[in-house]
Amino acid sequence: MLGCGQPVRAGRPACSPWPNANPWPLSPTTPFPATITAERIVSAQALVAWRGNFYSVPPELTRATVVVAQRLGTQHLDIATVSGIVIARRHPHPAAPA
Repeated sequence: MLGCGQPVRAGRPACSPWPNANPWPLSPTTPFPATITAERIVSAQALVAWRGNFYSVPPELTRATVVVAQRLGTQHLDIATVSGIVIARRHPHPAAPA
């Protein structure tokens, strides 16, 4: 028995100290602010592969290692050097089918 005078049913109290409280909060409307990152090697044609598509970078970076970062919920991806300098910002295309 709880202080409200009713028994516990199915592991939950039959009454709540907050009668109008929603036991399950609404899910968020935007994605969790996570950033997906991966290291890639720039091709001889100065292209970086990301999720089935290719994105151009300056030709001076041919054969260099870069970091591709895409924050969930945004409309761009950043291509940066391994030291963290952003060298390109691109609008991602939908992922290519596998």
